[in-house]
Amino acid sequence: QKNATNEIRVVRSEDVQNMPLRGYTSVIAIQTGVVQVGGTIYVRGGRSEEVAYYVDGVYFNNPYNYARTGEVVTTAIEEVSYQAGGFNAEYGYAMSGVVVTTTKTGGTKYSATLELITDEYGGFFRSKETGNPNFHKKNVLTGAYSQGYSLYSISLGGPLIPGYDKIRFFGALERTFMRNRRPSFYNGVQATVVEGQDTFNINIPAGLLRGNSTSRWLFNGNVVFDFKPFNLRIGGTSFFRTDRVYIHSYSAYNYGRTPREEETTHGYYAKLTHTISASTFYTLMFSWYRTFIESGDNI
Repeated sequence: QKNATNEIRVVRSEDVQNMPLRGYTSVIAIQTGVVQVGGTIYVRGGRSEEVAYYVDGVYFNNPYNYARTGEVVTTAIEEVSYQAGGFNAEYGYAMSGVVVTTTKTGGTKYSATLELITDEYGGFFRSKETGNPNFHKKNVLTGAYSQGYSLYSISLGGPLIPGYDKIRFFGALERTFMRNRRPSFYNGVQATVVEGQDTFNINIPAGLLRGNSTSRWLFNGNVVFDFKPFNLRIGGTSFFRTDRVYIHSYSAYNYGRTPREEETTHGYYAKLTHTISASTFYTLMFSWYRTFIESGDNI
């Protein structure tokens, strides 16, 4: 690109589908100059809050601490663009990197996808260590312990009015649940846990770590009104997450009070593009963003 001030890496939907990854952050994590630690992205040694995230033109960093918020349904990703340093002035609030994700729009024909993933298939038996079926679940077919992972994803797009393709829609909904959101290689061995000034020598049995679950709902959608030379696109993203935060000192006698954290993030927009000629156009865009995180006692 003649007007590019730096190298821009673009990953398109067909590449994302062929990768053994989920979410646009996983796509960015394998790019040059990027390091991912605990789900947090760092670009060229900069701080995590120095990376700006845009989804369909909406800035998705928390204005309080500039942390990344929300997510995009994997089947809804049309393109992920990544650039490190030297980017144009159109991107604000960034120093080390910019990640721009564009979602799909509906085509002239109807299309749909359905995706189901789970590690709870087949039969299970109760572990000998406990009678709680939700704590240790072992697959009788593979001999592996389930982490309680399930994902359900559906998307649908096409003409909003059958036979009239000037108004098109696209929507994607994803539900994810894990009973153990951070599986550890310490599963089934003895370990030493340090919390503050206290040290615990514990025997961690194979299976689930109670009070460490995550539940997530994610929606991406838009409607396009294509009346040339005007094109209006209205859409956005909604993200809902509920985590249980494991604290070892609570696990034996105070499990019911294991803290819970809830996040709600919305980002919606309206974008009008007027094409004047083959080489001239202008765009007007309005966006609205809100994120809310609350944590505390589970009761």
